Amino acid sequence: MTRKTIVLIAAFVALGTATVGLVTAIFTQRGPTAQQQQLAAQRTAPDDQGKKLAEQGDSPPKTTPQMQAIAARTAFKNSLALNAKEKPLPPLNNSDLLHIKSAAKQQIDQSLGLAGVGKLGPPPKLDKPLQSFRNQWAKTNPTVTPFLGLWYDYGFTLYPSYLSIFPSRVRGQVCVLEFTPQQTVAAEVLVEEFLSLSTAKVINGQLLSSRLRADKSTIVQTDFDNGYPVDYDYTAEFLPVLWQNGGIGIVASYSPPQLPPEFPQDLTSQVKQELSNRGCTMD
Repeated sequence: MTRKTIVLIAAFVALGTATVGLVTAIFTQRGPTAQQQQLAAQRTAPDDQGKKLAEQGDSPPKTTPQMQAIAARTAFKNSLALNAKEKPLPPLNNSDLLHIKSAAKQQIDQSLGLAGVGKLGPPPKLDKPLQSFRNQWAKTNPTVTPFLGLWYDYGFTLYPSYLSIFPSRVRGQVCVLEFTPQQTVAAEVLVEEFLSLSTAKVINGQLLSSRLRADKSTIVQTDFDNGYPVDYDYTAEFLPVLWQNGGIGIVASYSPPQLPPEFPQDLTSQVKQELSNRGCTMD
């Protein structure tokens, strides 16, 4: 064998080794084979199943409207003693009053405008029985009389809520009951039931509780006439309220103070007793 032949054979051997290395590298870069993937899936399957079970166990149970109503009543019962001890909010200042009057005028004008063209029902009439009730209490507790009555948020929210302000045998004091009935559609709760009872002081014409404030100078009595028969030409009364969170609500007087419509019967006796304990009455 010549020297030239030996060199050629060595070159072919080197080329074969390089080819094998290249093919091995290509398969390595493509990742595991189908068999390897199947084995890996079998090893991880128990972990995935355990994760699914854990996720199912962590999901919160669904609440029903009945459960939410029970929770609201429980919270109300627990809050009665707390509200009795809460201090009233500070008096309204001039800036507060200007803000309340401006917002109230805008909201009232808008609602009466809609009612005037039939796009909203007429506001409640300033009730003669309510006026008689106030006149009666003016003899013994005159400072609170402008605020007395059952009020509701006519035309200002989609769902009704009520504010009933009861007189107290303690001069310069009232009891304030807030109530929003639960609203459900197809078992879905749109508005949660809300209940609150607090004691308020009336000082220098301002009603001050732990949850809201109002001033008698902002009460609006206005004539309403939408061009219909004489029955629709009357006086309506509105009370602007500044809530604890800074929001402004407008409520219209409806009747002498009483428990609102749709009020839970299972709480009626307890609320009446609580009113009595605080020196307040519906009479």
